[in-house]
Amino acid sequence: WVSADVPDRRVKGPRRGIPPRTRYFWPLVLVAACLLGIGIVVYDVHLKRLDWEKKMDDKVRQAETVLEMAVVARLIRQYHAANNRLPDDPVEYASANMKKNKPYPSGCDFWGKPYRLERQDRGITLRSAGPNRNYGDRDDLLEHFQY
Repeated sequence: WVSADVPDRRVKGPRRGIPPRTRYFWPLVLVAACLLGIGIVVYDVHLKRLDWEKKMDDKVRQAETVLEMAVVARLIRQYHAANNRLPDDPVEYASANMKKNKPYPSGCDFWGKPYRLERQDRGITLRSAGPNRNYGDRDDLLEHFQY
């Protein structure tokens, strides 16, 4: 016997709630967003590391080029002191005594560009193109010496 004043507590029909297909949708979206964020951070760190490695590689090449230019200047000064004249082709003369185990031919800097000699009165300037591989910029490496 059921009274009209007491509500019926039985569940009628199928159970209401989140359908099974969409129950796991938002957690999957959350996991995908986290993985995307982690991927972006890892990629950014990788790019910064590559940039840092390139800067360090340029610094090492710059140091090696400066040292080699100092050796070339000394060789040309010694030739001038011994013969009282400059060699016919100073870069060719010095390239015979330059480092042979670098990845570029002798007579080139450590970026692969050939050295340039500019003669002034009683002096020579040895020029390397520098890290951007263009002559006449602010990043050119210069070795000036008197004879």
